[in-house]
Amino acid sequence: MRFLGNLGPFASSDKRTMYVGVTGANLFHGGARYVFSVRTGNARVQGSISSYRMLMARTWDGTPESRPRLVDRIAKELVVASLKSLGIPRPGDPSDPYSYANGIERVDQKSLRLSRPVAEALDKLR
Repeated sequence: MRFLGNLGPFASSDKRTMYVGVTGANLFHGGARYVFSVRTGNARVQGSISSYRMLMARTWDGTPESRPRLVDRIAKELVVASLKSLGIPRPGDPSDPYSYANGIERVDQKSLRLSRPVAEALDKLR
């Protein structure tokens, strides 16, 4: 992935450093038609690319975009793209922004508040 290749000379060796790229292009991974984010990397540098294309209302039904709704969706999925690189397990709490989302409806059901297990896992990395 060019994103991480371009980071090479600037990459930190600190495993807590997260690299997240954001794009308006659709992302495809394996057999999935689209994904909200993809994690990639090697032993030296890891990162994620997050796409907002499938988070946009007009992508689904052509309706005018609600900027606050789009920003809320992007914020939730940036949590996923960031924490994937840290190896923190996904929570069972469906309201946690780091919980798994298999569609836009699930993204909308998430909150912006981390569950206790995820917050504690982050605290251990500090």
